[in-house]
Amino acid sequence: MEIKRIGVIGAGQMGSGIAHVCALKGFDIRLMDVDQPHINSGVENIGRNMDRQIGRGMIRPEDKDAALRRITTGTDFKQFADCDLIVEAATENEQIKRDIRAQGSGHASRFARARTAGSRKLARSADERPSSGPRG
Repeated sequence: MEIKRIGVIGAGQMGSGIAHVCALKGFDIRLMDVDQPHINSGVENIGRNMDRQIGRGMIRPEDKDAALRRITTGTDFKQFADCDLIVEAATENEQIKRDIRAQGSGHASRFARARTAGSRKLARSADERPSSGPRG
């Protein structure tokens, strides 16, 4: 299965980190959280982190711009209809995670659950991916 679009549930530290790395690597991202203020905070965090990367010479300003354009946001599971992979990176509250699994049951075959240190591991494996982005 070729992965082009990745849904990320949770725009906190882990979810925004996963969205950040994947968007820089050329994937289209659907970022979801409980409300727009949480989403805005996550996207702002992504922008600040990319600014640090620019300052260190790790990426160019145009890489940041392109990556941010690849991220779309929302508060509804419907945005995941065309996702090839959905990563659950919500708060570590079992009731919330059960609710997410119940709401996303139609997408169950595409779910992955992020754990602590997940974005660091994803970043390492993404570094092994060709920089041209998704193939297709």
